[in-house]
Amino acid sequence: KRAKMAEKDKIKWNNKYKELPKLLEKRDPCEKLVKFIEKASKGKALDVACGSGRNTIFMANNGFEVDALDISSVALENLSKLNNPNINTLLVDLDEYSFEDE
Repeated sequence: KRAKMAEKDKIKWNNKYKELPKLLEKRDPCEKLVKFIEKASKGKALDVACGSGRNTIFMANNGFEVDALDISSVALENLSKLNNPNINTLLVDLDEYSFEDE
């Protein structure tokens, strides 16, 4: 049952990004992230369900190595086109993904 739900989510989000490409355009990061990023120690960061990557891009441009996770291959392909060496995209089903060894 979970696999079916994940496949439905993948299809839903891929279709949404294809039908509304404006969602993949550059957008401002979350206000709280902007406010507090300077207080965070530089290093690795994780953006779960990153979507178009607005927060991923911001963190990467501020010296973080970011693992950007999402179920949408369309969103991740768009993010990968930036060729930012600080961004690592991972296509995952968050219902099944294990963070234990990361």
